[in-house]
Amino acid sequence: MKYTQGSSVRIRSREQLDELSRRPNYQPKIDANQFAFAGQVAMVKWSGLYHGGGYVYQLDGVPGYWHERVLEPVSGSK
Repeated sequence: MKYTQGSSVRIRSREQLDELSRRPNYQPKIDANQFAFAGQVAMVKWSGLYHGGGYVYQLDGVPGYWHERVLEPVSGSK
């Protein structure tokens, strides 16, 4: 697991989310509503193992589940 509960993360840019969503085998799929949150900073509320591999996260104040590959660390975060 890359991020722990309480860590601050940034959701990758719209362009990066678009690129990932076009990959036929990328899982979990990025929900159309999630694109509105591109570039935003949020705190990790929950993390778990995704059945398709890798970790997914729930972010405070941001809907949906976010795969580790669509998040990046924020400087100074735990």
